[in-house]
Amino acid sequence: ALFLASDEASLVNGAVVPADAGWSAW
Repeated sequence: ALFLASDEASLVNGAVVPADAGWSAW
């Protein structure tokens, strides 16, 4: 989940965020 969050989040938010933030964003 970490790699997914950092990758997906970086593309969406434009910054590296924790797994929780990534899931929350989605």
